[in-house]
Amino acid sequence: MPYRLIGRRRDVPLAVFLSSRRLGCVCRCALFVALAIVSSGRPLRAQPSQFASGSGAATRHAGPRIGLALSGGSARGLAHVGVLRALERAGVSIDAIAGTSMGSLVGGLYAAGYSAADLEGIALSIDWAALMIDAPPRGIREPFDQVAGTGTLLTLPMRGGRIRLPTGVIAGQNLSALFARLTWPVQTERDFRKLSIPFTAVATDIATGAPIVLDSGSLASVMRASMSLPSIFAPATLDGRVLLDGGLARNLPAQDVRALGAEFVICSDVSEPLLDASHLHSMIDVLTQAVSYRGSQSTAEQRLLCDVVIRPSIDGLPGMSFDRVAEWIARGDSATGLASDQLRALVAATGGPARRPPGIDSLRRLSARPIVATRITAASPDARAFVGSIIAAQSLTTTDPTRLSAALEETFASGLFETVTYSLDAEDSGEVLLVSAPADDADRVGFGFRYDDRYNAALLFDARIQHLLGFASTGTLSLRLGEQLRVALDMTRRRTLGSKWVVGTGMSFVSTPVDLFEGRRRAAEATLRVASAGVTIGVAGRTGGVGVHVKGEDARGTSEIAALDSSSHRTYAAAAALLWWDDLNRPAFPTRGTALRSRYERATGAGSFTRWFVTGTGVAPLTARLALGARIAAGAASRDDALPLHYRFFLGSLTPSAVLPESQVAFAGLRVQERQGFAVAVGGASLQWEAVPNVFVTARADVGNIGPTFGDALASRVLGAALSLGSRTLVGPVELRLHGRSSSETRLEFSVGHQF
Repeated sequence: MPYRLIGRRRDVPLAVFLSSRRLGCVCRCALFVALAIVSSGRPLRAQPSQFASGSGAATRHAGPRIGLALSGGSARGLAHVGVLRALERAGVSIDAIAGTSMGSLVGGLYAAGYSAADLEGIALSIDWAALMIDAPPRGIREPFDQVAGTGTLLTLPMRGGRIRLPTGVIAGQNLSALFARLTWPVQTERDFRKLSIPFTAVATDIATGAPIVLDSGSLASVMRASMSLPSIFAPATLDGRVLLDGGLARNLPAQDVRALGAEFVICSDVSEPLLDASHLHSMIDVLTQAVSYRGSQSTAEQRLLCDVVIRPSIDGLPGMSFDRVAEWIARGDSATGLASDQLRALVAATGGPARRPPGIDSLRRLSARPIVATRITAASPDARAFVGSIIAAQSLTTTDPTRLSAALEETFASGLFETVTYSLDAEDSGEVLLVSAPADDADRVGFGFRYDDRYNAALLFDARIQHLLGFASTGTLSLRLGEQLRVALDMTRRRTLGSKWVVGTGMSFVSTPVDLFEGRRRAAEATLRVASAGVTIGVAGRTGGVGVHVKGEDARGTSEIAALDSSSHRTYAAAAALLWWDDLNRPAFPTRGTALRSRYERATGAGSFTRWFVTGTGVAPLTARLALGARIAAGAASRDDALPLHYRFFLGSLTPSAVLPESQVAFAGLRVQERQGFAVAVGGASLQWEAVPNVFVTARADVGNIGPTFGDALASRVLGAALSLGSRTLVGPVELRLHGRSSSETRLEFSVGHQF
């Protein structure tokens, strides 16, 4: 591995010796030790360095002070963990660290006291895909939002009636929360020179493009600022400066670690070279190339300041392949091994192998700490009161990162804030909790897409107006275009100031085709049009709630089958009792949790009727990749031929209905709406295997039927089975399903996108 040695000390005349390329590394290090003996006049023994060290640092070694520079490089930066693992194994003692972007994350945590083994465990345990979105964990979202779900693929801010482009696709809420939790043991340390290893990070000033060296403040915030990749993560604001990813200005911070006093610099460089145009296949490729234009020249200059350059291989793995953590770490370890001769000479020159860092145990990572005060920065008194009420409900006078993260996640899940972050500060009276919750006061416009082979393509347009009728009230206009048409205008008042009451009102219009069968033959298609307006009042907890829904509705169904006119028109008022529960870990391909929906409804008007419907789902993990699921669907309505069409039950297909979710029940082996009746009883089980990350193979069996009464549905059981291949993607779940009731009656279905 090519390297250079460059002397930087001016108090001892070593530059001539250390800059000579004719001397081997062993000779140069031996000369360094010999000159140190002569200049001191003392016998050879380990001497403590005058290098600034943190309170937790071990006694410093003799010889040159060793610095480590870690470059940026997205997922490639995970190779730095392997480099650290190899350096520890070789006995190299690190006296200073500088990092850029992903290098700032790895370097900052190592400087805080984590060992290479700790970092490897952390990197393997992180759900990196979850960090690339801002959505809160599903279990803590507002219950009404859980029920409704979201179908938008792209959401843009809207101000003054005009759609704007966001400063970044990702605000970075989950990223900031992770960094705050990982830096919990050093939350109150504001001088990075006092960490276990002195540390500095590099970011870029958005106004000037100049590199900004960050060596103080909140370590979590500094790492987040250094990783603000343009157009992906929103810029970070620190001390009045708006900062972008440090890789734009200086991707390899060799000069910055020298500025910390390092005399011998090891550089771990995963910078990506400029690509030929034929290799630019995606938006990420183009963005990375654009960022690399300026950085490539800077990186070449910084390598001249490195004494040992370690270049982990980046061939064959995309820069965003965060699912290959173990492979990146192995590549960093392997590349460091190529410099073993230089490292052995360096260890000899510093008095022998260093003791491996002890790391940070789980008790320190999760230790409870007393809080003497809480200070909240928010845009309005209502916003501060809202945040304060959630923190007060958690009784955070003594807290740990788990409880604190839960409180702030719940605050963010309200949808009222751009981000919700925290830090701890030490004052004379004790530790103070600082919470920042900038308001999300911009209106939003969202767009979505879905395709399935029954209802074809559908488009979603969603406009949301924040605080329309006061703080925490939201007005939403939703338009679904396709064979299943839906227009809805809703107003929701969310939980506020500790209250669990939720109020929603709205109106909607739905138009959808309904298949009509004679036996197993599709005989006709009806068109159902329903206009409704109603109010929902409920009491919501974190994962569920109860409520009452009152509405007025006008339903029209039109169709003709031979000489029989089955058109209908009903206008009525209805009241329904609602119960819901949902703690599934995700809506598509869940691996754990339960969900329950129940509704009992009574209508009056042009003929009264009743209807009840219950669905339940449970999923339990058997292994890390295998999950067992079970589900039920049961319901019955008044047995009346005048019952509105959408109050009947339809059975068949694994493609759900966007506008009839409480009428159309999925069942393997039947076509869409192949069976209909006044009652339904269905049970099923599934076995889901995650073959590779985010790719799922599912085997499913269903039993049940439709009938005139619930008893008839229970008694007349049919069986169906399905095998599906699916994946979670950026455009939503994609699934290919093969199902049937026998080997000679199989059907193939395909769908892509969120259900909306």
